[in-house]
Amino acid sequence: MIILKVYVCLPVFNGYDLLDIALTSAENGTLKPDGYYVANNGLEDWVHPDKVIADKTIIYNSGQNLGCSKSWNLFIKDVPQIRIIINNDIEFHSYTIENLVKAYNENQDCAIVASEYNSIGSDETFSCFILTDKGIEEVGLFDEGFTPAYYEDCDYQRRCLLKDMKIIHAPNTGYFHHHCATTHRFTPEQLQSHYSATHKNSVYYVEKWGGMPREETFIYPFNKKPE
Repeated sequence: MIILKVYVCLPVFNGYDLLDIALTSAENGTLKPDGYYVANNGLEDWVHPDKVIADKTIIYNSGQNLGCSKSWNLFIKDVPQIRIIINNDIEFHSYTIENLVKAYNENQDCAIVASEYNSIGSDETFSCFILTDKGIEEVGLFDEGFTPAYYEDCDYQRRCLLKDMKIIHAPNTGYFHHHCATTHRFTPEQLQSHYSATHKNSVYYVEKWGGMPREETFIYPFNKKPE
């Protein structure tokens, strides 16, 4: 029997204090990760204040904002299974990682095993998730045309649906989420750039799928059937 190692992976643009909290909560759980991978997309130098966590952490300093899709794809390509990909602004409960890994081991035929929805009932599939090997094989990587963030998750859900690949929300895997922690720290210039990028990504989504999320009309990307 092959025992897979567990890694927590996340991109960060700002909110390094929340990043410290996220990794500390992971380390304090009933199942401790074997390591951490951080795509440092901001300009601030960062090392976790806890030496144990710092020694287990690999940091990608790109010197630019790779965004979600590129960061997530980097983890998928570079990090051995099991990769728990999270936002930098979540805080694990003690049982979250152990139950999430258990659900992953029991659901190898689905595309994604994600934490259950939080208490406000919003869809937070891509705030804390594991992409399975079968998901990668059948659905592929994230579309890096969505940059730096937004709509890459909707795109992946659409592609899972068209491949009839399930997304599982595992029970008893909740966490605390510091909502919108990144955007709340934007400067006015960064906020304007954020709105422009969100609009650009929405236009790209419509071009790719013939409508906004849940209003799509294409079954092939850009309405082009593969040859």
